[in-house]
Amino acid sequence: MDAENTGEEEPRALRASEARLVGILSAIEDLVFVVDEEKRFTSLVHAPHTEKLYAAPDAFIGKKVAEVMPPHVSIPFDQAFACCERGESSEYEYLLETGGEKRWFSSRVSPLRIEGRFAGIVAVIRDITARRGLVERLRVSEEKYRAAFNASPDLCYRVDPDCFILEVNDTVVSRLGYSREELIGRHVFDLYAQESRPDAKECFREWLRTGKLRDKRLTVLTKDGDRVEVELNVNTVHGHGGEALFSVSVQRDVTQRKPS
Repeated sequence: MDAENTGEEEPRALRASEARLVGILSAIEDLVFVVDEEKRFTSLVHAPHTEKLYAAPDAFIGKKVAEVMPPHVSIPFDQAFACCERGESSEYEYLLETGGEKRWFSSRVSPLRIEGRFAGIVAVIRDITARRGLVERLRVSEEKYRAAFNASPDLCYRVDPDCFILEVNDTVVSRLGYSREELIGRHVFDLYAQESRPDAKECFREWLRTGKLRDKRLTVLTKDGDRVEVELNVNTVHGHGGEALFSVSVQRDVTQRKPS
């Protein structure tokens, strides 16, 4: 009787395990493949969006990855496969045309072991086109910002909330005579003439209260000690939680405006 019960329980446990797996897979949008130790596609475990497949399943099941996928995909796959043979997971990204449009994918490859023996890999493929598009837009935005920052004829700084300089533009370097290395990490108050430091500290307190400054007249010194009269304007960049990440400080050189 016990033996009969055991025989009934094993298929029941297997069905329960399979049901759990199906439940997990149905909740994800990723493609899931199994590739054997010969680098052959053996099964398409999960494909909620078949239009994202590079080829129909019957065109690649039983074939090696290099026979189906283009070199810019199969070569990083080979590298990831080698990691799996060492017992390590690996991940890589690639661009592929599917369904008549180019899309970015991330492939997470993990070792598959059966009774302790390496039997191939499980590959989880995620469409990351939207994320890559966002990253690309951020990159372009950053390049535009940096180009405008460095091209400005005004002295521009990024300064952290403790008043240490994070970044300066080319105008600061050329006008004040310091190298970037000398300026990055330096306290911004060090650049002000002695008589302007009380006003600079009051400006800092106002910035803490309001998050901005407008048309503040101050004097900074070049590395050689020459005086440069500036008009200071400051804005603040905030994090998602509303905290101040850094200020963007712009000093317009108004030395020439002063009467001789």
